Amino acid sequence: EASGVDVSGNYAFVAAEFDGLHAVDISDPTHPAEAGLYYQSDHWANDVAVVGERAYLAFGDAGLRILDISDPRNMALVGSCATPGEAYDVVVSGTLAYMAAGDGGLSIVDVSDPSLPTQLGAYNTAGRALDVAVAGRYAYVADQWAGLRVVDVSNPASPAEVGSYTPLGCFYSVLVAGGYAYVGAGNLLILDLSNPV
Repeated sequence: EASGVDVSGNYAFVAAEFDGLHAVDISDPTHPAEAGLYYQSDHWANDVAVVGERAYLAFGDAGLRILDISDPRNMALVGSCATPGEAYDVVVSGTLAYMAAGDGGLSIVDVSDPSLPTQLGAYNTAGRALDVAVAGRYAYVADQWAGLRVVDVSNPASPAEVGSYTPLGCFYSVLVAGGYAYVGAGNLLILDLSNPV
């Protein structure tokens, strides 16, 4: 079951839970063809972010995995880092990877050396962090049980919550664009972020 996807050049990289990470050749979109697979039977691929020749994989209870995808037919592990809970989502900005880490909340990982990623900081959102979006100095965390949490990440070693939106219901995903947060919470919620704190 596909749970996350990112595209780079002629390839789509599909996180497919217990089926691993698939590299799919989409040079002919009418005939996509599997080109490569990164798989471990005891872990599940929840999400992927591709930057250059690296894929950053939210790999369930194995945390963050960084793969060399310069040859999508032979994806190779470069480095890994545990997260405080199950890794559900990953967003990469500059030299930092922001992880939605389930019961562990938000995890911020320094990926400046892909062979040695290191957790810089974490913030426990008190519920189950499933998705994260980053814009400017803030990370917006969709917490299944605790709503949308706004976390100031300007100091990644010491992230701090500065705001929240906590109506009834479960929050599953978040996307930030044009000053708004688009939140999957059963229904689509659109939140104005002009004053996120």
